[in-house]
Amino acid sequence: MEKPVLYPAWSHARGYCLFAVNNLGGRDMYEDAEDVNIHLSEGESIFFTHLVVIGGEMSDPELNQIFENFNN
Repeated sequence: MEKPVLYPAWSHARGYCLFAVNNLGGRDMYEDAEDVNIHLSEGESIFFTHLVVIGGEMSDPELNQIFENFNN
């Protein structure tokens, strides 16, 4: 199965303390977002991992390093 491009994910928060990241809901967030279609055969599975970085101001190189460390 070809790896789908699901980055960046769409984040949303609700007043009842929900903070969520949704890799598949782009069309619900932005009308012009591309549809995401993932087809799994019986017995296949898919996992999504997320990293939320909360902090002060960071430079692009610092953020890129965090991303690289998370991906490896």
